[in-house]
Amino acid sequence: NPNNVIEGISIGGKQLGKGILNGLTGIVTSPVDGAKSGGFFGLATGVAQGIMGVAVKPGVGALDFASLATEGLKSTASGEFKVVRCRTPRGFGPDRRLTVYNVEKAIGQSLLRIVDDSRYFDEWHLFHFITVNDKVVLV
Repeated sequence: NPNNVIEGISIGGKQLGKGILNGLTGIVTSPVDGAKSGGFFGLATGVAQGIMGVAVKPGVGALDFASLATEGLKSTASGEFKVVRCRTPRGFGPDRRLTVYNVEKAIGQSLLRIVDDSRYFDEWHLFHFITVNDKVVLV
């Protein structure tokens, strides 16, 4: 789902382009695929599918464009923005002091939170390293 109007128009434009492209290429590919699988009867069916695709697929792309653009407009107008985490959450030690962000500590603490069905969630990360076999050792 688009987060704003620009994203909605961008994604919708791609869908519109795909619809037009699929409709135009379907004129050739549908009869060829039909002939390969069903001979003359398959060729006739493929021609019919190709002609229908030229009419239908760009229309579906246009409806996708309109839908995504209005969805993006709704998100912009209502202020519904998706918050996405940019970095791994800060890792605190047992003393709970706020220190300068350290990506290594953050990764280690996050690993402790998720490993073995969160069994070590309340444990504290001191350091970690990767072995020669690409295994992670957490201490």
